[in-house]
Amino acid sequence: MPDHTKGFNAGRAEEVALGIAMSGHVRLWRGGEPSLWKIRDMSDSDELERLQGTGAISTNRFDRAHHRESASLDIANQVLCVGKTLASSHRGGPTIGHGIFIKVSPTNGTKKHPYHSWESVEDVIIRAAAGAQARGEVLVVGKGPDPRAAGPSEWGVEPFDVGIAFVVPIELLASPTSQAPAGQ
Repeated sequence: MPDHTKGFNAGRAEEVALGIAMSGHVRLWRGGEPSLWKIRDMSDSDELERLQGTGAISTNRFDRAHHRESASLDIANQVLCVGKTLASSHRGGPTIGHGIFIKVSPTNGTKKHPYHSWESVEDVIIRAAAGAQARGEVLVVGKGPDPRAAGPSEWGVEPFDVGIAFVVPIELLASPTSQAPAGQ
């Protein structure tokens, strides 16, 4: 029986913030430090790109109400585990109990990558905005692993450096059982 975890060792893995996957690559932030990784199998890259911004990837809280898509990276085996969750809320939504295991390899640092695309970034932002609105959240797009509100002209970044966060409105934090009104 094939190893669907691709050799992933949870005991050696560390949490990373996920950047936007595009062109068979993904930016990861470990302890705030960026690195660009090549996704070895394009079907894995396609699946990650399809899930990003939909609310179906596990998140990690980095501020009172800010949540960021995250994963676990086993550097020794070069496997990224992206947990899947229910796309209902980033307020601690339960995980489904499985993830996508992706073989990756590091690239040459954080150099400008020739295959980046602002159109790919826009596609993820559009999906993320629609998902956030459906969950009653606010979308924040900014630079790096802990995006805050800012405009693209202030960033001075490349597409791989863009980060997306979901903000749970204070009203929903105060009442964790409340649901977002329909159409919002």
